[in-house]
Amino acid sequence: MSILNITNRIFTPSTLSNLDSSSSLLPLVVKDGANTAGRTIIANKTGGEHEGREKFIEEAGTAALWLGGIPLSRKIFDKTIFKMAGLNPEISFKKIINKGSQQLTELELKKLSPNASLSLTGEQLAKRYKHFHVAKFLVSTLVPFTLLTAVLPKLNQQLSRKIILKRALKEKESGTKPDITDKNISFKSQNLKKLEETFLQNTTRPISFAGNKKSNQNPAFTGIETLIGKAGSGILGATAGAEVNAVDNMLLLDLGISGNRVAFVPRNNQERAEYALKEGGILFFFFFAQKIIKNQFDKLSNKLKVPVDLDFKTLSSDSFQNKMQEIYKAPAKQENLKQLTQFTEGTAAEKLEENAFSFIKNNHKNHKFLTLQAAKELGVIKTTAKDELNPAKYIEIKDVEKLSKDMGNFANAMLDSGLKPEAFINKTKKVKAGFLAANLAICSVALGYVLPKIQYVFREKVYGSKEFPGIKAYTEEAKHLSKK
Repeated sequence: MSILNITNRIFTPSTLSNLDSSSSLLPLVVKDGANTAGRTIIANKTGGEHEGREKFIEEAGTAALWLGGIPLSRKIFDKTIFKMAGLNPEISFKKIINKGSQQLTELELKKLSPNASLSLTGEQLAKRYKHFHVAKFLVSTLVPFTLLTAVLPKLNQQLSRKIILKRALKEKESGTKPDITDKNISFKSQNLKKLEETFLQNTTRPISFAGNKKSNQNPAFTGIETLIGKAGSGILGATAGAEVNAVDNMLLLDLGISGNRVAFVPRNNQERAEYALKEGGILFFFFFAQKIIKNQFDKLSNKLKVPVDLDFKTLSSDSFQNKMQEIYKAPAKQENLKQLTQFTEGTAAEKLEENAFSFIKNNHKNHKFLTLQAAKELGVIKTTAKDELNPAKYIEIKDVEKLSKDMGNFANAMLDSGLKPEAFINKTKKVKAGFLAANLAICSVALGYVLPKIQYVFREKVYGSKEFPGIKAYTEEAKHLSKK
């Protein structure tokens, strides 16, 4: 099997679509992998073995709980709490709180909730759904938040303290440097056991370097506010956003984690300053840089006259390619083109939401409207096994409208290029794939190499040492206690 065939099997249109999506977790997985590997390797080489171990546990543990915690918590909540309450977890939150044309009627809500109590009125049932959806959002966010801020850092720091102390005590006993891989050293001396107990108690107590006269009080910031609303949208907006876009929920969680790491995790003020530098860079390159870079590539694509807004799955679909062939060959090309943009033009009225939903409801089975077919393939419009609109799922009208405009822009660019549809589609996919690879590479290199290097330069310039401040403090205190 050739390398090209292997590459095509790995980077399928679906995989590329997820890598390019702002609502997919896959780009975060790629960037987190680069961040974990890069920081661990550099920490081990530059900061020493103790920092390398701490960084691996911190980054790998965070990745597992951060990326898997929210989806797993939501699934468990659906399978247990929703089920016990007789509620249907498949009903979109926006179908409950929406006041427009997509809001469920009392009859529809009860039909979709066959296990709910018959004594509940439609209003009571809707209120119960609202409360349970909000509870699911809070639980799925706060559970990983608690594990990542109150459990993992303490266990990680306690492990470092224990290992460092054992080595210092063994060195005192033997008069030689201990085997650093032995974590099960037996202590015969009662005095040394007492030293160990003294050292390990109160593991969250901040430690300052000798001569550090600055106050080590924690700033009055907990990060909790970030978990219950984003940009003033409030708890209902945050709940609805988390259901539609998992990345938004990840951002809320990461803001809380970063705030906690800067405020409470550091063992001294030097470490706090370093955490602030690190967490700020991570937030930027995980959540904001990719969009900023993508906007710059979009400007470049406009100069190249190759629009890259359409999804990889749409560009690779037979229905899309056939439609482009039809537009290219038909004498009245503009008439065919109107079928791509009719959704946008037909709904640009005062009651956009109502008109748009009505248009979708009446025409989603009509294959001449390629926008609606593509929206179904992408999951923007969700249907049942009988190809009826799924009454439990909310349709983001703005996403369908954008897809309609993007298809129209692509068709116009194809006609202006003079290239045949197949050639123009292939060119677009190559340009889009190149932009995507460059974007992920920039973010990954920044997270896994550039930011850690900046962190060590900062540490050495400000504190005169490449050793992690907290590890250095542990080492100094261990030496001090072992001399008693």
